[in-house]
Amino acid sequence: ALPLTTAALGTAMVTATALAHEHPWPVTVLLAVVAFDFSGGAAATATPSVRAQHHGTGGTRLRRLGFVALHLHPFVLAVCVTGFGWPAATVLYGCALAGAVAVDTAPPPLRRSTALAATVLGTVVTLPLLGAAPELTWVAPVMLVKLLLGHMLPETARPAPAATPHGAGAPTHDEEDGDHGTQARRPGGPA
Repeated sequence: ALPLTTAALGTAMVTATALAHEHPWPVTVLLAVVAFDFSGGAAATATPSVRAQHHGTGGTRLRRLGFVALHLHPFVLAVCVTGFGWPAATVLYGCALAGAVAVDTAPPPLRRSTALAATVLGTVVTLPLLGAAPELTWVAPVMLVKLLLGHMLPETARPAPAATPHGAGAPTHDEEDGDHGTQARRPGGPA
């Protein structure tokens, strides 16, 4: 339900923006389709079931990178949408591929940071190329979130800790997420 809701809301917002900027109806439909795929896909690729499909026993590096490579949407937009030029399409596609390779080859503890860095840098590099079409600036960040933060990260949701009487033996916040340096949570720290 969450991916479909995200897809519907993303599509509605993009469609309204395209209409407000008076894009022809075929362009508006194309933008709506891309918005549905990217916004719904961003939520769907982060679900444990989809991650298991891409990163489980059948998920190979070629399959993961091939999924990213098949996202030729920027080039379709460059052909069909005024304001989404070839430089923006080429840079965005290149950032997605380079980011995917970087995430896939990064050591496991650095994959999330690598995905975030590639998403931020890809967005920052692409956005100035879309300056003439501010209604299209959603494409870069949403595409990169879907592919790099959703699709390329293998982590799945952590299972809930086993129930124990009065919480004995249950992992603490520090054990689950790491100690972030607060004295109050350290043994022997302030009570």
